[in-house]
Amino acid sequence: MSIVPKLFNSRKIVLNMIGKRGFNVDKYSNFTFDEIDVLFNSSNNKLSNELAPLDIKLENDGYSLYIKYVLNLKNRPTNIINFIQEFRDTQMNEGDTLILITLDKIISETLDEFLDNLYEEFKVFAQVFYIDKLMYDVTEHVLVPKHIIISEEEKSKLLNNLSINNFDQLPIILKNDPVAMYCGAKKNEVMKIIKNSETVGEYISYRYVQ
Repeated sequence: MSIVPKLFNSRKIVLNMIGKRGFNVDKYSNFTFDEIDVLFNSSNNKLSNELAPLDIKLENDGYSLYIKYVLNLKNRPTNIINFIQEFRDTQMNEGDTLILITLDKIISETLDEFLDNLYEEFKVFAQVFYIDKLMYDVTEHVLVPKHIIISEEEKSKLLNNLSINNFDQLPIILKNDPVAMYCGAKKNEVMKIIKNSETVGEYISYRYVQ
């Protein structure tokens, strides 16, 4: 069975996701199914530091964001880790973001720890998305409230406003939560959650990303 339908659908979702993070995605937004099919068939299915026809590079405020499809169906956490290390060394600078979209589901504590250390040590942010989780926009579901990552300045004010000493006193949202991943939330950030209620109107809460 061809994976092109999944590639086509996931591309629309990930571009919408990146657009909400402030990147201009107009250049890539109107590709047809047939065009994605051509890009897929002209791509190498092995991991490579070079950008393949399906891959995307975007710029915003001097920072780069890379969207890279991993088409090797025998992905392993160690392969992904090695690839990200090489890609950072050859392509990325401090403040850049890498989004890998895999065709296999990868669950690995080692990979999670590596991604955390990558950001803490090099300020390079990388996320790994399983393609089947990019078939729909999770933020557009009627039951999902609006999530916003607040700034460092807002975080400082929040401690006083809520009369708390540490952010870990807030309820937690995991960085691998689908909405947190969609928003690009990093560990130790705080997310503002806005819910609309017929009885109390707008209700605001906060979650600490872990």
